[in-house]
Amino acid sequence: MYSLRIFVFLAVLFTTVSAIYDFRTSRIPNWLTWSGMTLAVAGHLGLAFATGGIHLAMRAAQTTALGAAVCALVPFLLWLVGWVGGGDVKLIAVVGAFCHAAIGMEAVFLGLCFCVTFVVLKLAWEGHLLRSIFSGVGVMANPILPEARKFEMAPAARQTMRFGPALAAAMMFTALAHGVVG
Repeated sequence: MYSLRIFVFLAVLFTTVSAIYDFRTSRIPNWLTWSGMTLAVAGHLGLAFATGGIHLAMRAAQTTALGAAVCALVPFLLWLVGWVGGGDVKLIAVVGAFCHAAIGMEAVFLGLCFCVTFVVLKLAWEGHLLRSIFSGVGVMANPILPEARKFEMAPAARQTMRFGPALAAAMMFTALAHGVVG
């Protein structure tokens, strides 16, 4: 079997470059995500074939595809309802392809934690945290309330967040935790 260390390092590089693009333009370019996916698949297949032949290469193809699918499934569903950007979903799939499901999900979950922490701290700093929490709780009750009593989401609670920088930071922490860098 071969090591995932180089692929985790490549995921750090790709997420860092995407974070720069996302921070500057609010977009993650297709050429970056598709080249990352291509490199992840080709790299896993090539290294697995070189170290263990066709059987290991087939298993590497399965785990690479599974990693991309598992990591991107929930973000894809959130993209369908408009809560997540398409570039974020593709970047998450790239992380899953490079790192496989377990390490990829670890990085994605940590990135989500970074986003939530940032939004909560920003709302608290601006003095909108409690109003936003109560507004969110009220909106969650809307499906069971009559039309006249439905809640509106507070404008401050409609925070947008660029996920690229958060995922890059999470990928760096994940690489450190797994001894890839440092």
